Amino acid sequence: TSDLLGVRSDAYAVDASGGLRPSPRRDPAMGPPLVSLDKTFYQGIADFEARFAHVPSLVDCRSLEVQGDVSFAEGVVLRGDVRIEAGDGPAQVPPGAIVQDETLRL
Repeated sequence: TSDLLGVRSDAYAVDASGGLRPSPRRDPAMGPPLVSLDKTFYQGIADFEARFAHVPSLVDCRSLEVQGDVSFAEGVVLRGDVRIEAGDGPAQVPPGAIVQDETLRL
């Protein structure tokens, strides 16, 4: 599911022939976004879909690590190197949040 998040995000685009390519808006020097999702909460597609009704923007994100039961509201933008940690229960990154080069504890 970690790879799935990357390819569903705006870090990639579908080209004219239907192939998946890095987004032209993404700095090629960044390479693909490195995504690590907590295996306890993101084991399968159903787990993924439940937490990513809205896929965050990763076009300017180098790496994302998610620890705990985290879902994402609409309009979330992640930039640089981001780590998101949930407390004891489910947590949500709020609508329109911009998280850049930091650890966000929810």
